[in-house]
Amino acid sequence: MKNYIVKVREYDDSGLLSYGTGIVIGDGTAILTAAHVICGSKHCVILASEKGEAEIETQLLQKNKVAAVLSVNSSLHCESANIFSNQEIFDDDISWSAEGYITDEQFAHEIMGKGIVRSKYHDGVWDCELGGITSGNSQNYRGMSGTPVISCNRIVGILQIQTPFERGVLGLKMASVEMFQDILPQDSLVPNEYETLLFERSQHESILRVKQNKESGKYIPNIFVEENDCKENLRYFADPLLFLKKAVRDCRNIDFSRQNVQLGAFQKKLIDVSTLAEPDSLDDVSATQQTVLEFLKYAKESLEFLSNDTHSREIPSEDYWSQWSRNYNSVPFFAGDLLKNVEAAGASFALLTKRAGQGKTNLLCDFTENFLLKKKYCVWYYNAYELRESPMEYLKREWSIDGRYSLGYAHRILEQRWHRTGRPIVLVIDGLNENASIPDFGQCMCDFLRECCAYPYLKVVMTTREELLEDRFGQLLKMKDSQNFIHIPIWHSSDDFENRIFEGYLNFFDVDIRRDTLTHDIYRTLTDDILLLRFFCEVEAHKRQVYMYNIYKYEVFQQYLDKKAEEYVYMLAFDAKCNPLGVFELGHGSVNACILNPREIFQRALICGAVNIVIAHNHPSHDTTPSKDDDVAASKISEAGKLMKIQLVDFIIIGNGYFSYAEEKRI
Repeated sequence: MKNYIVKVREYDDSGLLSYGTGIVIGDGTAILTAAHVICGSKHCVILASEKGEAEIETQLLQKNKVAAVLSVNSSLHCESANIFSNQEIFDDDISWSAEGYITDEQFAHEIMGKGIVRSKYHDGVWDCELGGITSGNSQNYRGMSGTPVISCNRIVGILQIQTPFERGVLGLKMASVEMFQDILPQDSLVPNEYETLLFERSQHESILRVKQNKESGKYIPNIFVEENDCKENLRYFADPLLFLKKAVRDCRNIDFSRQNVQLGAFQKKLIDVSTLAEPDSLDDVSATQQTVLEFLKYAKESLEFLSNDTHSREIPSEDYWSQWSRNYNSVPFFAGDLLKNVEAAGASFALLTKRAGQGKTNLLCDFTENFLLKKKYCVWYYNAYELRESPMEYLKREWSIDGRYSLGYAHRILEQRWHRTGRPIVLVIDGLNENASIPDFGQCMCDFLRECCAYPYLKVVMTTREELLEDRFGQLLKMKDSQNFIHIPIWHSSDDFENRIFEGYLNFFDVDIRRDTLTHDIYRTLTDDILLLRFFCEVEAHKRQVYMYNIYKYEVFQQYLDKKAEEYVYMLAFDAKCNPLGVFELGHGSVNACILNPREIFQRALICGAVNIVIAHNHPSHDTTPSKDDDVAASKISEAGKLMKIQLVDFIIIGNGYFSYAEEKRI
């Protein structure tokens, strides 16, 4: 018997009146039971201990038609059952159990079964029928009123009534948590188990990938600058219910009275904010979005009409230029920005584009970390280069929690969650152009997005390089005409942005520039191309007093490539007649970081039946002079080969030319 389940007894002046089962809740000073159990003048709970049973008198705290809450003056010092869920999907396949006390002797008793079915026909004290009792059948379940019904590690209701079926078999009726949640402690209500596990899984995976991007330097939080409305577009995109409410309030706050006077003079339709109403639920989102869009488009058109200088002067004004600036500059600009945001609210797919190295990953990581994760969205973040198959296959594995739950069940829970919270699941895929594993990845993404349409609770945010958009992802551009798809070009324009990004990169990479050598032309060269700025900072990292009299793009790129170059190691395997058997990549890493493991080498050689092998690797510095590490590795592999009867024929270094240990007779 679970520790939070207790006996409940009711007394009147004549003695014991009724009995039932209770659940310790809250901080341990309250007990929940069925309302009909509480019918006497004295309410008691019974606690079991090593010394026997102790009867504790309680007071009635709250009661509704379904359940009652009793209270004690101090904690009962036992576990509290703060795991009630009103978010479960009930059907014939759901398993359940109930532990309580039965008969007037109040013996511990457990019932198990399969199937919880909601009923439209009930008397207001129960709403679900429990079916398929597999164990714990009894001829009388009296005493189990108030017993918690547990499914998926959550209390989903309490037992209320026993009902006779055919052949004298008793069935049970349950009141779901929804019927008594108003008298439960607020923190007792929790999501269902699946939703909790999925949320924890998504948070962990997304935090991990954002962290990886930080460690690799793809995401540098300190240099992120929110320059335009891209992030605001994404906020509307991710939470249309919340932000459409904001959009309606913003529209109402604009005073169109002067504009309406002028429109009336030209006998044109007035700009009427009274037509706007905030959405109450997801069902209202589509209609609200359409209404706001029509309102903003008409307001924008009307203001453009009035902005005509001739028209404006026909309506005299005490302060003509002040009025003109307000009416035909600020307001239309605001309306135009808001229009883009509202359009984003209705989309399911968003594609962000910008040239290489211009802040796409920074934007997505910041949006994921500081909006989606902080506000507890269920979000999945993927770097596109990680994908080896359609993103839908990844999602299905995540949604099923590696096959633990059926996709049908997951879909029902996620749809229910979406309608309850108004928040979608957000999938973030960064750097579509970086995927080299999936053939025709552009078409793959199109097929994926079409499949996503079956899941209204799913929204997808993607990025790709602007210069590769047409060639690799032209199929996606064809979807731009769809109401579900928006294209958000990322742009930066202000001097403030350029200065902050410039200083941010210098600080992050610890580059100290002699400012008296930094000309305006060099500054413009670096800030006009953020990718060049990053390469420069990585090349000059941790340097002091860097002279900036000039800068050569080719030189910066070459220095960067040299710095980032990796060492690759290959093994060529041959039979006794020197016929090739295969080529194996043994590994790659940063400069001078590859360690040749003889075990891995000869393991591969034995598998393919090699008698002779050649080891070849490059020096990123292009200098083919053997290092001490090269000499040690060649000697070890050669000696190990003699023991394995596999000959190291040559050990080759490639750079500007090559160096052969065999030709130089060093093996």
